[in-house]
Amino acid sequence: MVWMPGGVRTEIHLDAERTHGSLCLLVDEPPVAWSLPAHRHLGESETIHVIEGEFEMNVAGERSLLCPGETVHVPAGVVHGGGNVGTQAGRRLVLFHPAGVERFFREVGAAAPSEPVDVPAVLASAARHGWEFISAGTPDVEVAAEPVIRSARASEIGRVTASPEPPEHAGSRGLHRLPPDLPVPEDDGAAEHLPGTSVPDVRLAATQGEPVDLARAAQGTLVLYVYPRTGGPDVALPTYWDEIPGARGCTPENCAFRDHARELTAAGARVYGLSAQPPGEQRAFAEREAMPYPLLNDHELLLADRLGLPTFEAGGQRLYRRLTLIARRRRIEHVFYPVTDPARYAAEVLEWLQRQSAKP
Repeated sequence: MVWMPGGVRTEIHLDAERTHGSLCLLVDEPPVAWSLPAHRHLGESETIHVIEGEFEMNVAGERSLLCPGETVHVPAGVVHGGGNVGTQAGRRLVLFHPAGVERFFREVGAAAPSEPVDVPAVLASAARHGWEFISAGTPDVEVAAEPVIRSARASEIGRVTASPEPPEHAGSRGLHRLPPDLPVPEDDGAAEHLPGTSVPDVRLAATQGEPVDLARAAQGTLVLYVYPRTGGPDVALPTYWDEIPGARGCTPENCAFRDHARELTAAGARVYGLSAQPPGEQRAFAEREAMPYPLLNDHELLLADRLGLPTFEAGGQRLYRRLTLIARRRRIEHVFYPVTDPARYAAEVLEWLQRQSAKP
């Protein structure tokens, strides 16, 4: 549970990890007179169902009053705002599709309602997670949303006009979820030689700080997840990318490891991600997704040569296949390969580490 700006008690019940990136479900309790400025979500649709209280909404220029039991749907990219106009704190069930926006709530939410609001930090986090505020002001209780009209009828809710999601945002934010019916990679034995192999002395450029010496990083416990490449707003993925088994899923994989970073560190591991994509694209991705640890770049495919990591060709590029190495005392102990569910297997890596540490 977190407290959002304006004193909104918020409970996150479902997130990307629990729904394979599909849904974020939360229940919040906006206080009397709370309001949110006009804004839009560039990559998620939002459905609001009122449990208690009265809320006025302005969605795509249509104004309506929501009472208990009533629902409004806001397509991705549609401007909306509103507030609590009742005489008591309200309670709402809010559903976002796809998941991912929960990271914004966890990033800016406070442990207590009395904590001061860092407005620039809130706005910066909102921008990183695809929230675009239209009216002047901040997402705080004292800033009114675009005026909403009390006399609107609840029956008007169902007549909100859906505007199409902007293609440029649909492409980038859609990378956070996996489409159905992707081909599943099979175990071709390409990683069987890795357990027991020494981690080579290779220095790789990192998205944070100085280059990283892999052998030195593996003196303790090293978790190195290797992925083909991430996409982005201005990065076109190779043709037929989704038809290559194991290619799609680098963004949800990175986000899953990011969301488990503290637990992995608590389990004694040092975590790095690694790809062979262009360094500039990797740095932009790390900044956009607020990666808390460095991503390593091996565009020269040094580990393909030194370790025999499996690769594939796509769009004129040679890229790494997805796998994760766990090394201790400079030796590889375990390899996760193939990876069939990139959005969820970070939890499997964590469980493996915890089981190993529990052994006598």
